[in-house]
Amino acid sequence: TGYWLAKAKVGGAVFNKTIRIETVKPNRLKIELDFGKDKLIYRDLNLSGDLNVRWLTGAKANELKTEFEYQLSPIKTQFANYPGFSFDDESKEFFGERQIAFQGRLNADGYTKLSIKLGKQTRAPGALKAKFFGKVFEEGGDFSIKNVSIPFYPYEVFVGIKIPEGDKRGILLTDEDHKIRVVTLDSDGNPVN
Repeated sequence: TGYWLAKAKVGGAVFNKTIRIETVKPNRLKIELDFGKDKLIYRDLNLSGDLNVRWLTGAKANELKTEFEYQLSPIKTQFANYPGFSFDDESKEFFGERQIAFQGRLNADGYTKLSIKLGKQTRAPGALKAKFFGKVFEEGGDFSIKNVSIPFYPYEVFVGIKIPEGDKRGILLTDEDHKIRVVTLDSDGNPVN
């Protein structure tokens, strides 16, 4: 650990950079966060998850301090049965900030229930990724971390549009008719009227 000098020689040029190398401590706790689903939808505004923590030896991590934050960020909205369709509203910008999801202690069995309020996301351009950042602190102050990501489809209905590819240059000519396909899907990718 400490300060080290990194030197790179490229042709006749030499570049130097002082970098700091720190000791990396591995996680000593096994942290499992389970929401019981692999995708969140518009109904999951009040999310509930099970947090189980054990020492890597298998012993219960009883009554340890725990903190979880979450952040929402936009991702490309995709549905497997509709490739080539665009479901994102390019006129909307979305910037999610980290928010506290949970602060508390585990019970004697190393378990707690997380209750997270995601709230309505009316400014999202489409699908979002919910990222959860967790820390579980040992009595001595060291901590183990766990990061979990899960897609979040915040709308009841998504409208997709598919524009033709155009000619070999990718251009849609003005003196021809072009068929543009439109589809409406629910958050699970099923067509809705």
